[in-house]
Amino acid sequence: MQYEFQSWEKSAIDKVIRERRDIRSFRSETIQESLIWKILQAGHFAPSVGYSQPWNFLIIQDKAKHREVYEHFVFENQKASHLFPDSKGETYRSLKLQGLLDAPVHIVVTCDSYKNGQHVLGRTSVKEVDEYSVCLAVQNIWLTARAEGIGVGWMSIYDPSVLPQILGMPDDIKIIAYLCLGEPVWFPEIPMLETSGWKKREDLADLVFWDKWNQTKKKDQPDPNHLTQDMQEQSSLIHNQPFEIDSVKKRLDEFTKPKGSLGLLEDYVIRLASIQKNLRPNIKNKTILILAADHGIAESKISAYSQDSTYKMVYQYLAGSGAVNSFARGIGAKFFIVDIGVKHHFQNGTALLGRKVRLGTRSFLNEPALTQFEVMEAMQIGKDIWNEIPETDVLSLGEVGIGNTTCSVVIASLLFDIEYSDLLKNNWIGRGTGVNGELFENKKNLIQKSLSKYRKEKGYYQKNIIELLENVGGLEIIGMVGVILGSKEKKAAIVLDGLISTLAGVIAYFINPEIEHSIFVGHLSFEKLHSEILRRMNWKSILNLELRLGEATGSTLAIGILEQACRFNLEMKSWDEVNWFDR
Repeated sequence: MQYEFQSWEKSAIDKVIRERRDIRSFRSETIQESLIWKILQAGHFAPSVGYSQPWNFLIIQDKAKHREVYEHFVFENQKASHLFPDSKGETYRSLKLQGLLDAPVHIVVTCDSYKNGQHVLGRTSVKEVDEYSVCLAVQNIWLTARAEGIGVGWMSIYDPSVLPQILGMPDDIKIIAYLCLGEPVWFPEIPMLETSGWKKREDLADLVFWDKWNQTKKKDQPDPNHLTQDMQEQSSLIHNQPFEIDSVKKRLDEFTKPKGSLGLLEDYVIRLASIQKNLRPNIKNKTILILAADHGIAESKISAYSQDSTYKMVYQYLAGSGAVNSFARGIGAKFFIVDIGVKHHFQNGTALLGRKVRLGTRSFLNEPALTQFEVMEAMQIGKDIWNEIPETDVLSLGEVGIGNTTCSVVIASLLFDIEYSDLLKNNWIGRGTGVNGELFENKKNLIQKSLSKYRKEKGYYQKNIIELLENVGGLEIIGMVGVILGSKEKKAAIVLDGLISTLAGVIAYFINPEIEHSIFVGHLSFEKLHSEILRRMNWKSILNLELRLGEATGSTLAIGILEQACRFNLEMKSWDEVNWFDR
């Protein structure tokens, strides 16, 4: 067509539209005034009815005024929370707007309906079209800001009779949009209201009617899994490259360094090369996976946090607010959560993988935590997760679930035939969420009773893993076992987090020892039992940062070390390549 854009121009337009996001977390760095003017100019270029240009832009950089607006928002937000009952209300309350305080610039986009007089071309019948025009200016501002790497958040929870007074605006000026602008902490790949479980994006075909109201038809959609010819050729080159592990070792010895001087990094290269069947292993696609579940034993007061903390934490991860979310963004990893047994019903729109086996385990203090069917179902769910996540080079595996450190101590003790007296003597009963005093004593007593209840002859549970999992659980641990076992046919490294995910790796090893070559231990947990398990398995951790948060934090940080191992192997030169020796 005569006026058609170039393909790269169309790609840019498509990109900025698809990647525009409502941002709620900002950095505090200032925005240059020249950039503010550029963004506003884009808004001013918007079309308007009768070319009326009914907008004005109020720029607010005063932090005291930001605080005043924020306090008004909090008041109005609390008033509205009762309108959303049950789990929807929990989601609503988790959607805080800290961005009002953090964003360096606020822009109030307004409409002056009478700046061009009583009658405006195109507004004689539909009086609201001037407000619609201002909305187009808002969209221009938003898209231009996104293209410049600036995030925009739209604050719409306010009293329209109060906010103008706070801002000192005339009565006849209407606020159309209150926008927060700043450098974002991150641009979410999926809209935050979708990942937090508020609502999914609807199918366009259901919203388009043809010739008659409510008459729809399905549109042709491209296959998202389709590979272009270039991608197919590249994939073929990678997978058809001849591979011999000795060649990897030989090249490591030929680099411009003393042999073995990069220590464990060289071992990581060899192991990653073996996993990927690639002379030059690389980590491009990274995935963080957290499995979430509750434990019946938590009802016996063994944690500093109540059991409902599990589902509340899941909401925080979905909203991108956890420590692991920050680490995932830092390494450019995709993030997923599996609800395999949380004692809470999430909304259908929540971006959770897998499926729930049951609402938490039974208390193993009184009865077996799970049935054999539930154990096998949880394990299969873990294996099936590989069908729900994109192909990945490395997977950071973690968990969340109140009570799972108690569960893990019992599992480890039964699996490795550790006596309760040894647990006490070596301080192998950790404090988990930081329990002290009566809570800690109660935790130790419950562990002692549980070990007495389920103890068998030495070596029994290493040969009867399923029975161990039936007796003690928990669902997130079993799910992680399934994920690890399911990696057997994948060219992906599994990086375990702390004590709990390491136990999942141990259990998976006892079921199928062949998976050991794919397992890395991300870090040495502050929980002392973790180091004993690693000693017994002859496994080494990548990091030792005294972490005990779990939730895939340590394993995600460790991916950075694996990336550096791959990088030096890709970029470093051999003695011959740098012509070090005269010939």
